[in-house]
Amino acid sequence: FQLSASGFFGDTNKVATEIISKTRYTKSSNSIRGTTPWLQIILLLISFLAMLAGLGVVFYLQINGNFLPQHLILQFDDEVTPQLSTYSDIFELQVDYTTFGDHRIVYR
Repeated sequence: FQLSASGFFGDTNKVATEIISKTRYTKSSNSIRGTTPWLQIILLLISFLAMLAGLGVVFYLQINGNFLPQHLILQFDDEVTPQLSTYSDIFELQVDYTTFGDHRIVYR
């Protein structure tokens, strides 16, 4: 805009930028922001609570292990140490209730 106002893009654009820069815009008095700020606060609160509710559902499902795979295939390469291949196995998802009395996700 500054280049056009200084005449870099020609006289036609210079005149147009002068017209634009002299134009004054007024704010209408019946805008939502000026008359009802409580409406914006309520809408913001509703959207924030909806976001927290969705986050709570995802957090609850994540704690219960709903997003975890049922089987975990683990395979070590015995290129460096031959004993590592003995740890290769298919592990199944289990919930362990014995550790501190809460739900612990364990693969056995």
